Amino acid sequence: MVNSLILVSPGIRGYRSSGPEEDREWEELDKREGLQDLAISENRIDDAVNMDLEIWASAQGATSKSRILEIATANSHIHKNPPNKLQKSPEPPAFAKLNQIRIPTILIVGDQDVKASQLMAKSLHELIPGSKLRVIKGADHIANMSRPEEFNAIVSSFLEQMSHESFASSHV
Repeated sequence: MVNSLILVSPGIRGYRSSGPEEDREWEELDKREGLQDLAISENRIDDAVNMDLEIWASAQGATSKSRILEIATANSHIHKNPPNKLQKSPEPPAFAKLNQIRIPTILIVGDQDVKASQLMAKSLHELIPGSKLRVIKGADHIANMSRPEEFNAIVSSFLEQMSHESFASSHV
């Protein structure tokens, strides 16, 4: 059984943007990803991998950026046949069911993540009853690597709180 949720830079099927500002941000991201798709179609996989890092890992330090580049390069074959193309969306979309979540939930996003992702996290927070939203300064989409100390402190605090609540409820 799931007792709590920790959602980091979340995405969700069936998402509807919060309005024109967010629509513009998604359009901008689509343009950048379109350039990446072009690089893939031209078999410029190294360029596509670097574009990926530019979009999603812009706030990484040299060590973590190097490690992410190594991982992304080792997995670059997925650009030709992305697994997300095989996903089937649930009906109704998961987005439509967020208000049914009744367990402690924290959403974590970096202030250097793409603006569209930041806006999505805010929207999800507003739709999940009782959820908490934490924005990590200086973190990008891969917050646990761009700001590991801050990320770990937030997660540890949340888990500790869940542990205390679980202990208290079991001794009533």
